[in-house]
Amino acid sequence: MYRQVVEQQKTCSLCWRTATRRGTFRVAGLDLCEECFGGRSIDALRSQRGFVIAEQTWEQGAHSTRWTEVSGEIPGRVGVSASFKVEGCFEKIGKLGARELQTGDSEFDDRVLITTADRERLAVLLRHDGLRMAILDLLYGDLSVEIDEQVVRVAYCHNWQDPPSRSEVVRGVAVMLHYLHSLMVVSGKDGPFR
Repeated sequence: MYRQVVEQQKTCSLCWRTATRRGTFRVAGLDLCEECFGGRSIDALRSQRGFVIAEQTWEQGAHSTRWTEVSGEIPGRVGVSASFKVEGCFEKIGKLGARELQTGDSEFDDRVLITTADRERLAVLLRHDGLRMAILDLLYGDLSVEIDEQVVRVAYCHNWQDPPSRSEVVRGVAVMLHYLHSLMVVSGKDGPFR
């Protein structure tokens, strides 16, 4: 799933630090140092990039179901709100005849259900291969990924049969923040829309 690249003196795409002796890990088109790959670089991302990543855990329901939400914020707004989740058979049946946003990436389009009121703006963001790969990397079972202007949110249940690890979710949120921020920087302070 992830490819380790043993290459000294390579700079991490997220925290901009030089990779250690173990090299970097290739994730969604980015080279990550061992700390970023392991989801342990929250402080470095805040100081180097201005990304704020927070985690909140709570219990809900009669059976004390434990949930965790990992959210990340970039300095600036992307101008889009959207939700992404795995498209199951019930969702496919429910949207028969509906016109769904298509990206041209068959793996993404076949697997991801997108909910948004900003179709045209989101289509511009989803032209970016890395952002689509980052969203796909985060989608597990019933997990959903949300973008709300400058915030990325991922909530997951610890009672799932195979829940994602904290490091996978933190890493995925950080990679999405990188791509959203990159699209803003390339396009200007108001995001990729003029």
